[in-house]
Amino acid sequence: MPRPTTAFIDLLNLKSNVNALQGLLPKDVLFCPMVKANAYGHGVISVSQALEEMGVKDLGVVTVEEGVELRESGVSTQILTFCSLDRDSIKDIVQHKLTPVIGQNEDLKLIMDTVSLEIDIHVKLNTGMNRQGIDVEEVETTKLLLSRAKNVRVRAIATHLINGEDAGLEEGITEKQLSLFHSLRDNYFSDVPFHYLNSSATLLISQRGAGSRPGIAMYGVYPPTHKKIDVDLKPVMSCHSKLVRIRKIKSGESVSYGPTWRAERDSVVGLIPMGYADGLPRVLSNKLSVIFRDKIVPAIGTICMDYFLVDLTDACDPFPTLGEEVILFGESKDKSIGVHEIAKLAGTIPYEILTKIGSRIPRVVKR
Repeated sequence: MPRPTTAFIDLLNLKSNVNALQGLLPKDVLFCPMVKANAYGHGVISVSQALEEMGVKDLGVVTVEEGVELRESGVSTQILTFCSLDRDSIKDIVQHKLTPVIGQNEDLKLIMDTVSLEIDIHVKLNTGMNRQGIDVEEVETTKLLLSRAKNVRVRAIATHLINGEDAGLEEGITEKQLSLFHSLRDNYFSDVPFHYLNSSATLLISQRGAGSRPGIAMYGVYPPTHKKIDVDLKPVMSCHSKLVRIRKIKSGESVSYGPTWRAERDSVVGLIPMGYADGLPRVLSNKLSVIFRDKIVPAIGTICMDYFLVDLTDACDPFPTLGEEVILFGESKDKSIGVHEIAKLAGTIPYEILTKIGSRIPRVVKR
């Protein structure tokens, strides 16, 4: 019997979110949903195929291997790769018609040395993130190299926002970054499109002519913004499981390792087949709650590698049966638990919760 824990992926909600985000942008700007990291844990093949069916023309990944996986699955849209390069990865880029986003002159030189065919690239500028991106003092060298590389065509330039949630605030970090970016663009790349909007900035400053690379918002999680945003985003992933063991315990008895929880009354506890090996943070021990029978019930004891336990005592009329559903995040009739709530309890961000849902948890696609 397979473990009955499942991540449901609602592609109708995905498409609704994409339409909402695209509707904020001017027509004809680049719209490049980020499907890196297995589409933020949602299943890169099914998500990318759904986006292609919608007519999305660009997809973003980090590694060349991610791009190759998409090509081998039949995805034919333009795929942008955001990573450093070597000779082997450049061969894959050429063979699979990927579009590298160049963030250092060494990679541009490598392309010039190894690629004889025409190749499209995007150029990424470092405006303060200090991660990937060509530094300000190196941009003139970039232009000189490009003038010698007749087969290399710059299709767009980009940068990466440090703190997109403050976009639009005059004294914010984003506006300082964008001032530098547009100065570089005016001086060196005035004739090509540009993109820098992440999820937060797409919601805040969508009408500036910049392209968008949405991530978390596309998957139905509201990113942080400095003001309230009136855009309807729908969660794409929900995570459900079932009771695989039910046990009565006496007042004073404990559950799981430690023990970190002891019953203060005679109790009924249920066993759920999901643990930290499946991406459920152990730090949520004795903090997490789940939905059972349209009630919020507490998880109890230390979260194990493969299992955790819940206190069903207040939802025992009638007595629970094996196979009854438990919702870790998602909605029932009247109750809901969002990924952002779980992330807050864990002291992290929704991105980490979603991307850590492990490979033992099957993704079941709802179209």
